[in-house]
Amino acid sequence: MVPALQIYAAYPAPTYFPLIFASTYLALYGALGYYANELYVILLGFISTFYYVFYSFWMGLKAMPHEIWELMDNLSLTYWERLRLILLPATMPYLAAGISSTINSAWGGLAIGEYWPDIYGGRGLAVGNGLMKLITLSTAEGNVALAAWASLIFGVVAVLFSIFFTRRLMDLAQKRYVAEEAVYAA
Repeated sequence: MVPALQIYAAYPAPTYFPLIFASTYLALYGALGYYANELYVILLGFISTFYYVFYSFWMGLKAMPHEIWELMDNLSLTYWERLRLILLPATMPYLAAGISSTINSAWGGLAIGEYWPDIYGGRGLAVGNGLMKLITLSTAEGNVALAAWASLIFGVVAVLFSIFFTRRLMDLAQKRYVAEEAVYAA
């Protein structure tokens, strides 16, 4: 399954998102109305960035010492016990990096998804309020000052996120969740 997901993640989401939109928009707009736009933007943001967390988790599993795998086998841990007690804590530094990368990179999917005219058949996406939509529309209208201010707000939010979330999460993961020390403790 991992190679299939890596192949899927190698293609940028905007290359295949119009196919997803074309095959589902009748049902979603019929069921959700205007809120289908919001759901599509969230979906585009997710498929644009999910592989950061997935790939980081996979690298964390690959980096675990083989002694830990042997220990789990010797203790006959169930799947859920392995996941809860060992795998998630052991991969926490990798997950922290993946989560931070996902959140920091979600703006790419949002920049496309919040305002995407004419995706398929004259239909497009446009959310009610969105910072990326504001930047896109302001730039298209030639309102460089508004686009610059919105970009500044975005930059400040990204820096604050890095300082207050990413740094603390990485510090916690490196201090508390280190799988290599488990080998010596065992």
